[in-house]
Amino acid sequence: MKRIKSAKQLTFTYFSVVAFAIIVIHFSVLESTIENLENFNAQNRLEMAATQLQEGNDTTSVQTLDSYTTAYIGLDAVPEDVPVPAEMPWNQAVEVYKRSRGGDRVLPDESLAHDTCRQGSGVHRQR
Repeated sequence: MKRIKSAKQLTFTYFSVVAFAIIVIHFSVLESTIENLENFNAQNRLEMAATQLQEGNDTTSVQTLDSYTTAYIGLDAVPEDVPVPAEMPWNQAVEVYKRSRGGDRVLPDESLAHDTCRQGSGVHRQR
């Protein structure tokens, strides 16, 4: 016949499961919040860059706005190693990935364009 667990064992098991569930929920909420803040920050930086470019008189196709931001005016000015998919949304911060040298693994590459905002390279398209 199977022994019945004591109340102390049942209480410990119950609270261990509850504590683990709370930790997992907090981690997922933290991760989601950080991701949303990164996207929000990148979008704001790109909107500020677009405002700077509209106010400026420079008509060159590559403009360095600050030490972190380089603007490429027109798709022809974007470096060849930066993939620009046709279905990329307009006036929205997107994360750009490129293939790694060793295989098919796709990684964000922070060295592609200067405006990284810690989430890969930012490419801003305007109509």
